[in-house]
Amino acid sequence: MKIIKSFFRFVLKVLKWGFLSIVVLAIVSALYNLTLPTASKVKDILTQNEKAYISEAMNLQQKMGNEVWPGLGNLKIPVITYNQYFGKF
Repeated sequence: MKIIKSFFRFVLKVLKWGFLSIVVLAIVSALYNLTLPTASKVKDILTQNEKAYISEAMNLQQKMGNEVWPGLGNLKIPVITYNQYFGKF
C-alpha cells in the first residue's frame, strides 16, 4: 500500500510540474507573439525570397511530384499570392 501511495504521489508531482511547464511555455509564447510584426515591410511587390520559394515549389512539384503521387508532377496547380495592399491607391 505504501508503494502505491508513493507511486501516485510521484505521478501527481509529474502531472503538476508538467502542467505548470505548459502554462509557462504558453505565456512565454504569447508574449513573444506580441513582438512579431503585424504586416510585411514590402507591400507592393514580392521579394526575391518569396519569388524563389514559389519557383522552388513549382520545380519540386515538376521533378518529384510523380514520385509522391502519380500524376502530381504533370498538374498545373495555381499559386495564390497576396500583398496586404488593401486598396490605398
